[in-house]
This record gives sequence, structure tokens and C-alpha cells, in this order.
Amino acid sequence: MSLLEDFKSQNQNILNTNDEYLLAISGGIDSMTLFDLCIKSRLKFSVVHCNFSLRNEESKRDENFVRNLAEKNNIRIFSKAFNTKTYAHKNHISIQEAARNLRYEYFQQLVDEHLFRYVFIAHNQNDSVETVFINMLRGTGIKGLRGIRKERVNIFRPIIFANRKEIEDYAKTNDLSFVEDSSNAKDDYLRNNIRHHLIPSILKINENAQNLISKNLELVSKEVELNDWLMNEWLSNNIEHNENNFIVEFNSLNNIPHPALMIQQILKPDHIDLYEIEKFIYSKTGSILETSIYKVLKNRSELIFQKKTDESTFKEEFIFEDTKHMVDFHVECFTKNSEFKIESNPNIAFFDFDSLKFPIKIRSWRNGDYFYPLGMNHKKLLSDFFINNKIPLFEKEKIKVMVSGEEICWVAGMRIDN
Repeated sequence: MSLLEDFKSQNQNILNTNDEYLLAISGGIDSMTLFDLCIKSRLKFSVVHCNFSLRNEESKRDENFVRNLAEKNNIRIFSKAFNTKTYAHKNHISIQEAARNLRYEYFQQLVDEHLFRYVFIAHNQNDSVETVFINMLRGTGIKGLRGIRKERVNIFRPIIFANRKEIEDYAKTNDLSFVEDSSNAKDDYLRNNIRHHLIPSILKINENAQNLISKNLELVSKEVELNDWLMNEWLSNNIEHNENNFIVEFNSLNNIPHPALMIQQILKPDHIDLYEIEKFIYSKTGSILETSIYKVLKNRSELIFQKKTDESTFKEEFIFEDTKHMVDFHVECFTKNSEFKIESNPNIAFFDFDSLKFPIKIRSWRNGDYFYPLGMNHKKLLSDFFINNKIPLFEKEKIKVMVSGEEICWVAGMRIDN
């Protein structure tokens, strides 16, 4: 079969002449081959070009080449120039990662604005194999061994099945014009080193290695999907939800092999080192593992996961006599009233109005705070009070106290002072 026939058969569930696609075009041989295949498949599409401003005149040449291509074929073009080096420096990431972040953010913006079905990207089989070796050399788990995924959210790679030689042959046969990226000839980047030296050495050992590795990547990808499904099935049956937290019991974890892998599944997309997770699982009670998304507390026989929020820092409030209003942690404060009915709701507290000293202050509790819990005639440190009531660390962080003068008169939501 020809590359065009393979293109249509491999993507028959995706290609639809009624939909509109967005083609990411650099001007190189891969993207120009994809462009030609889409033209000959009579697809409706626009093109997008990203100028990362990294190769001076060559970057401008590439952009002009793509603009002329779009104009010649009467195709709508989106183009944007980025200050990639500044972005990389500001975010403390590599140039390659910066370029990747910038282009995918731009692609998503265009998809949202113009409702393209997919963004087509011209990654090929060689790119996928090279990516696996990059991941292996940098350290990876099973997901890093599946190569570049064909489909991810709004991204689709229609020629991921084709190797570089097939693409070169197609471009030559169809007399395609394209531009060369001079940086591809250098060994400055790890990918280029792998492309120029490692892959050729492997092909000397087995000339069919490229195809064999690619088939293995497909198998690994399917195993990853099955593994994720099995893990999520286990999690749905073994996670206990509790207000804003969820809990995993150690008894459940100990019944499966490699429990740290299950915790790693919960914590994704954070890439937490497996050794760090194992160390945390077997640490002492009260230990905390913090990621960009979660705070995880080891609490006796369970792990408590709390998702981080963007809530602003609590600010102290003063409540003056005969004033009623809502403070920002959602506790409604009282007014003087001689007729009332005592309620059992822990979020409502009743006081002898004449014994209070104004202004009243609501604040977060502090180490060293104490009060005389209702029903007791001796003082109790709040820290000990929380331990006796088995209050998890995450809940302790949220607790506020009501202060009359210099004395705590209420641990909000828990107990008033004697």
C-alpha cells in the first residue's frame, strides 16, 4: 500500500470531510508530507505555525515559507512568534520544554476559539522510538516506554505509523518542497544524539529493529491502558470519601503487590518518585507527603488525601457589640438576645453576653493556646485537646478560635469554654 492509502486506512475513524482540522506546520519534511496527505484526502483544515525565535533568520524563513504555502493553497493560517528563551528562564525549564508548553497552549487556545475537531501533528514512528530512549536515559516508568501517543485530548498524530524513510520516499516521489532545520544536524540535544548515533548502531545489529521496537511500543501502550483501568477499578472500590478528603486504608493497600504504585496512580499527573512514596508509606504517623496537587497525611492505619485549594489566607476579624455578620470561614456570629433555644449544632455556640469582653476576635489557633473545655475545671492545651479528640492534621489546620479579651471562649465547631 502507498503512504496515502495507509494514511486513510490507519485514520479512517478520525478523517471526516465534514469536520475542520488544524495542522501544525513547521515547514519540515514531516509536516509537509502531512499537509500533502490532507490535501489529497480532501480534508477541510487550517494551518498553524509557531516561530520560537531560536534560529534568527532561519526562523523567519520557515514562517515565510509556511505563510506562502497557505496563501498559495488558499488556506487560513494562524501564526505566532514566541520569546522562548525568556519563557524558559522565567519558568526555570529547558528550551525544549518551553517550546512544547508554548505551542500546546497556543493550539488549545485556537481549538477553543475555532472549534477544530483535532490538531494534527506530524510526529512519526522514528520520533516515538527516539522518545522512548530519551525517557529511559532520564528515568521513567512504564508509561514512558509507550512512546508518543497517537491521540491525546485534542491532539492527533495521523502519521505516527510511518517511519522516516517512508516519509522521505513519499516527499521525493511527490516532489514536495520543504525547509531544513539546521539544528537537526547538530548533536546539541539528546534527541539528535540518539537519532544520529544510537539508532544507527541498533540498526546495524538488526536492520528491522525500528519496526520491532515500534510494535513493542504498541503492546506497552495497550498494557498501560489495561493497567490504568485495573488500578482505577481498585481505587473506586477502596477509597472512602470524607467531606473534602478521601482516605485509603492500609489494610486494603497491603492486600495488593507494590502499593506504592497505586499511590503513584492517585497522585498523577504529579510525577512523584516511587522510592519517595514507599518511604512515606512506611514512615511514622503524622508524616506528610506534599505534591503540587495534594497533601497526603499518614494517620495511624490510613492515608488521608487532601486536594489543595486556592483559598486566600485567613484574615483576623473583629466583631463588635450588637453586630451581626458573616466572617470568611463561614461562622455566623451572634447578637444579644434574651429569648433563644439552645441548639445541639456544633457550629452554633451560646455565651453569657455580659461576661464577654469586646471586641471579639476570631483567629486561627496557635501552638500554646489553651482553654477550659465546658464541663472541666482545669485548662487544656488545644494541641492536647485535638489529640484526645483524634482530629487529623488537615482538620486541625482549619480550626479557628473565638477570643474574648485574651481568653479563648470557643474552639469553633467543637467546644465552648467553661
